[in-house]
Amino acid sequence: MRKALLTFSILTVLGVATSCQSMLKGMLGIKEEQALSDSQVYTYAKQQGWQTLELRRVDSVAYAALRHEIYKPGWPMGFRPLQFLVYSPQGKLVAQYASCEGRLTDQNLAVFPPTGLQLPDTTRRLAQLLHSCHPIGPAVAPSSGEYIMAVYWISWMGRQSTQLVERMRQYAAAHPEQKIRVVLVNADYYRGMM
Repeated sequence: MRKALLTFSILTVLGVATSCQSMLKGMLGIKEEQALSDSQVYTYAKQQGWQTLELRRVDSVAYAALRHEIYKPGWPMGFRPLQFLVYSPQGKLVAQYASCEGRLTDQNLAVFPPTGLQLPDTTRRLAQLLHSCHPIGPAVAPSSGEYIMAVYWISWMGRQSTQLVERMRQYAAAHPEQKIRVVLVNADYYRGMM
């Protein structure tokens, strides 16, 4: 643990204080940001093997608004592109996590809903999420009594996005009694937004 923290600290200093940012991005699997079309996002998702999951994408108008929303009570404004939200069958947000909150541990994911995370913004509802994005793959009919786990991802975060999606798929599979439907929500930029 200490070795990992020391390595992370050294890489952070190198990335911030030197011109090693491109090397650091490569080591972390981060690519250059680029605007993508819906078909490019869908192709990327298929390459990752995610076509069996419901695929959605944040609408361009909603994307601009998300950048100015408060993430959680007490947190500064701004959209966190790598995150997951868990909604109850009634559409209430019951768990929320973003990569900026720190490491997601096995302890956090040992129970349902995930625990040990910062408290979620309980005013957010599933209807808001569904209103802010559109499907980019085959539609999946909702089932009664299921939880929805929306996993936000972006292609240019490569490895981090893939790891979060795979971890949440495994989490849903480990809790079959909860009937968790994983919905992937892409948040890549649109052409003309950069």
